[in-house]
Amino acid sequence: MMIQYHDVEGLLERIKLLPPEYRVQLMHGILETLVSAQPTEEARLVQFGTFKDYDGPMSTYEDYTIAEWWPSERDLNGE
Repeated sequence: MMIQYHDVEGLLERIKLLPPEYRVQLMHGILETLVSAQPTEEARLVQFGTFKDYDGPMSTYEDYTIAEWWPSERDLNGE
């Protein structure tokens, strides 16, 4: 369905006349059309106690320092 720009412009002018609570309701309705209310995949949460029998070494401060990301100017500029 193709909607002309002037139709949207007119709609926006009419929306400006609505009280704030109706605008919030309208935004909620629009959001529901953009984002699915149902998650598409099941959340995979870690269950408490899953790693209770882990015998390996615990992470150290140095481990976190090594894993830290320090972006360059090139990374920040998207190059």
